[in-house]
Amino acid sequence: METDTILLKEKLDFHQYQLAIKALSDIGIEVEPLYDPYVVQEEDRISIAKSREDFKNGRYKDNEQVLKEVKQKYESILG
Repeated sequence: METDTILLKEKLDFHQYQLAIKALSDIGIEVEPLYDPYVVQEEDRISIAKSREDFKNGRYKDNEQVLKEVKQKYESILG
């Protein structure tokens, strides 16, 4: 598969991105998205595996413990 990259001088907002994709599509150029939110990336798989290992080995905090620590840390600010 041959690929080409178009470098942009500025970031596109969502509307501009949609217009650019449509313009490219209208002239027969198919654009492959860089990130698909429905596909689990390798980085995510590694993070999930590490989290499962941490949980299995007892390296986790439950919600009540986290809230207690936050309250203690920020008690002077919260009043």
